[in-house]
Amino acid sequence: MPIPLVERSQKEIERAVRIVVEDLPEVKACPQVSVRAAGKRFEVRVHVLLDSNLLFSEVHRIVSAVQGSVSALIPYAQVFVHTEPAPGDRRSLAQLVRQTVAGVPGSRSAHNVQIQRFDGKLGVDFHLEVGANLTLKQAYDTALEAEARIREAIPELSIVHVHVESASDNITNELMQVDPEIKWYVEHVAKRIPLVKGVNGIKVYRTGGQLHVIFNCLFAPSISMRQACEVARKIEDAIRKAYPNIKRIDIVEKPVVRGGSGIGER
Repeated sequence: MPIPLVERSQKEIERAVRIVVEDLPEVKACPQVSVRAAGKRFEVRVHVLLDSNLLFSEVHRIVSAVQGSVSALIPYAQVFVHTEPAPGDRRSLAQLVRQTVAGVPGSRSAHNVQIQRFDGKLGVDFHLEVGANLTLKQAYDTALEAEARIREAIPELSIVHVHVESASDNITNELMQVDPEIKWYVEHVAKRIPLVKGVNGIKVYRTGGQLHVIFNCLFAPSISMRQACEVARKIEDAIRKAYPNIKRIDIVEKPVVRGGSGIGER
């Protein structure tokens, strides 16, 4: 039933919206509601938490139900709904990632699994441990298979970041930008190592005063993961000495294909 808006404060209207949204059985919570006048109409934005196991079609149906309930309360309102998995479901998503990776031939385990939002999109970032004696081509094929299985198991993920590492190693939102100086230094260091065929995809994430650097390091497909990881560690050590304020460096070892580009460039 519509509420008399002229008799209610903004906080009262937002509280009424939250009540009708949380009354919907599939909505786990409605932590944020904002209501503002937009000309002769109201603009309503709601943030709802849903079960992470819902299919896309079910999420769409729930969003429509939320919009319908809010429109019934505030006629002619423009209703915008933002959905996100409930916090407890992120732990279950991380567990599902680990279970999925465990079934991929060539993988040892997945660790440092983080379910988070990248530029507003739900994604997963994790480290994939593979056998040290695999060739780089075999290791990267394992990573591609792991990514494909994760996307199939968890369709709502928009982004999958896989960091491959050798089982014998202990390699342990933000504005994304490419820092020209850091980019030049990474390329300069890589050129001095004969095994490195090139680097690409250099990205720098800046969080406060700390930096997170990610880039691809290209090698011949036949070298072992152990060799590739040893070279990657040398490059990382050189970068850290030059830029002590870099908090984290992720180097993705990739095999080159004809033309000198990396396989599966993302």
